[in-house]
Amino acid sequence: MAIVLPLSVLLLWGAHVALMNQPAGRGLTYGVFWGALLTAAVVGASRSEKARRER
Repeated sequence: MAIVLPLSVLLLWGAHVALMNQPAGRGLTYGVFWGALLTAAVVGASRSEKARRER
């Protein structure tokens, strides 16, 4: 989680600013919001995969 969250926030901030022409502040807000959701999805999928492999 400590690795995925900062990377996803930076990636999504850059995408919102560069691709969607958002101001930097608004892009950061969107980056944090979507980054948190992406992190939750990645962590949930990783835990599910680990549980499946341990059976």
